Amino acid sequence: MIMDHKTLTKVQQDSVNVLQKNQISNPELTFTVASLTNPIYANMQAFWDSCFHAYILASIEPEIAKKEIIALVTNMNEDVFIPHMIYFTGKGKFVPDNYKSILDSFWSSSYQSDLLQPPILALAVNRIFEKTQDEEFLIQILPKLQKYYRYLSETRDHDKDGLLSIIHSWESGWDNSQRWDSLYNIKKGQRQEIDKQKAYLIKEYQKVDWKIEEIFDLGLFVIKPVDFNVLYAWNMEILSDMCEHVNLNNSFFKEQAHKTTQAIFKKMFDGEAFYDLDLDNNLSEVHSAAMFFPMLLNHQFNYTDIINNYLKNDQHFSSPNGVPSTSLSHPLHSSNEYWRGNIWIQINWLIFRGLLFQKRSELATDLAKRIIRLLYNNGFWEYFNPQTGKGLGAGNYSWDSLVYSMVSYLKKSKVE
Repeated sequence: MIMDHKTLTKVQQDSVNVLQKNQISNPELTFTVASLTNPIYANMQAFWDSCFHAYILASIEPEIAKKEIIALVTNMNEDVFIPHMIYFTGKGKFVPDNYKSILDSFWSSSYQSDLLQPPILALAVNRIFEKTQDEEFLIQILPKLQKYYRYLSETRDHDKDGLLSIIHSWESGWDNSQRWDSLYNIKKGQRQEIDKQKAYLIKEYQKVDWKIEEIFDLGLFVIKPVDFNVLYAWNMEILSDMCEHVNLNNSFFKEQAHKTTQAIFKKMFDGEAFYDLDLDNNLSEVHSAAMFFPMLLNHQFNYTDIINNYLKNDQHFSSPNGVPSTSLSHPLHSSNEYWRGNIWIQINWLIFRGLLFQKRSELATDLAKRIIRLLYNNGFWEYFNPQTGKGLGAGNYSWDSLVYSMVSYLKKSKVE
């Protein structure tokens, strides 16, 4: 397939179309759902999905992008916690069929979940400001961002080493990844098996009324993911810069960004690659695409070996259709099973961004071409088979619109 102007423009237009199709508007709020083809997704605004939507909308419909962010922060509760799922239809307590044998009720609220997601809110807000230069919007939103990121620092860095912990695989965004198999005691890696463990975890957290310190004391699922911490450090740096721009005190955010960045490179690198860290400071043995996320950080490091040994290696992460979530050589890799080694557009977009930041433009261009070709040939889906490119999960998936910025990069670079 030739990357001509017509092809690139079509993919960009498809990005616009899917965002507009999945937009929900009412007299109070406007936001974008992940997909209307899945009734569960159609009933909620998901946190990191929404941040990605706002990032792209900033280039397409900046006023809608602002509304997307306002809808998110409007749901910040008194503990300045922003949930990973916001149920605008009030179905937060409804238990999906695959959890009914274990749970009588889902979340503690009908309108939001009790978990969070990768903290990329500052990235989205900054993109809107870059595109609009609307300081009034920035001044309106920044106090909420400051409270939210302080909350993360105060509640999730429980041992004060600069690294944040998650308490459920849903908080990672990588729901059923092999990265969590040891925590869930997974044997076969089938979705039914994993869903059962996720439900049991929720049931145990309900018993302690979702109190975070008591959840940490339970120690049932506590892990420091490398990608979650990279995104936190990166966004703290972005937040620091935005605060400085409007003359707000940024020292806390800058210091925390530095502390987390240092901890990532000191504690999460084993000499070959980056891995998740458990409470006993043991590194995971699972090769996941999260190992490439540190490229997003402003920290001097030579990534040549990681790129050659893993990213460009067709036994690990080099597939015809992009970078799979888990190494192709993992014993429980499955190209079609949810999060067991598929292509996810948001993961590939973040790796693309990291390659650009590390001035690996040739690799970034190649990855962008593979993702553009994938979506052009197969449409916009929740995830994809890395070998065949077949779309899987929900169709017309909104965060695939991240390809919009990949196309913009190729057009600007005049790459054919």
